[in-house]
Amino acid sequence: MLVKILETNNIFFSEKNILENEFNENSKGKKELFETWGYTIDDTNRLIEEYCKQAKENYLQGNYKLKKLDKYGQRLAIPITLDNGKSFYSGWMLYPEGELQNTTPFGGRIKWKNMI
Repeated sequence: MLVKILETNNIFFSEKNILENEFNENSKGKKELFETWGYTIDDTNRLIEEYCKQAKENYLQGNYKLKKLDKYGQRLAIPITLDNGKSFYSGWMLYPEGELQNTTPFGGRIKWKNMI
């Protein structure tokens, strides 16, 4: 199910994405990581809202890293900082129509300078 969080800004985040990637038993350690940061599956909606808010702000400020470009769109790594101070990048797809959709909630630690 695709959940459109910020309708007027064309930013999309699939609730299924965060449930399967961050809070699934087979999430390659991401579930445990988020739990050590103080987040559980009950925080899903709050996390989605925060991801979308920061994705919009960072995208509009040019605070992102360009990734692969193909016929489907431009992939972006957008930094996210949670309210506990933990920062990482999140994968997004910018489609030709201007829609921004999350593809990977947790893409790894930020490894580049001048981000956030």
